[in-house]
Amino acid sequence: MDKITKISDKLSNINESFIVYMYDNGFMVEANGKNSVDNWEAAKVLCSTEDELIALVRDAINIKRDA
Repeated sequence: MDKITKISDKLSNINESFIVYMYDNGFMVEANGKNSVDNWEAAKVLCSTEDELIALVRDAINIKRDA
């Protein structure tokens, strides 16, 4: 399985919210939405730097919102 580095690697539509978890050694972004075959799914992506976190947030806000 390929490493997921963006929310959009897993979801094609996203709910109106997502969660950022802060850990001692990095961050995790969790988002819910629909995948490419229109099934509900959760995406959880780990990152270790603030720059990676900002990139994940930018990715999440640019995904189509689930209506």
